[in-house]
Amino acid sequence: MREEPISGNVVDGVKENRSYLGQKATVVNSDELTLIQGSVALMQDKPVVVCLNATKPMVFSEFESEVSEILMGFGTKGTEFLNIPAGHAEPSGLLPLQMPASMDAVEAQLEDVPRDMDCHGGSEGNEYDFAYGLNWSGTIDDERTKTYKADPLTASEYLKL
Repeated sequence: MREEPISGNVVDGVKENRSYLGQKATVVNSDELTLIQGSVALMQDKPVVVCLNATKPMVFSEFESEVSEILMGFGTKGTEFLNIPAGHAEPSGLLPLQMPASMDAVEAQLEDVPRDMDCHGGSEGNEYDFAYGLNWSGTIDDERTKTYKADPLTASEYLKL
């Protein structure tokens, strides 16, 4: 993370510093983590499937190894989630963003470099990177992944002119 980011509004000729270096944040979803951990304890050795309807990246390392499966959607309705574990639908989605390995990975990422984050490596060895997804056969590798998976951009193409 930069001490002074490259972005920011210029107001009255002075660039606004939007860096959050050294700032504190309030966790707003700790109740969900407590619910997951409580469900795992309550179920003892029975499988626990976590269904997440996400809007932004999250740190899976806090609970992923304790649950059997994670189903994740972005704007997904509850009935659509239930069709997958019931066997009526096959998972087919790809992650539209990277899932960080830790909060330290979030802090280390640069705000102007896409796909540069250290991603969570699941307990099964899967990396929760951009355009990653699983179906019943394993890791999804189709035309979508060929189109959307790309190496991180580390320098502007315009700098090479």
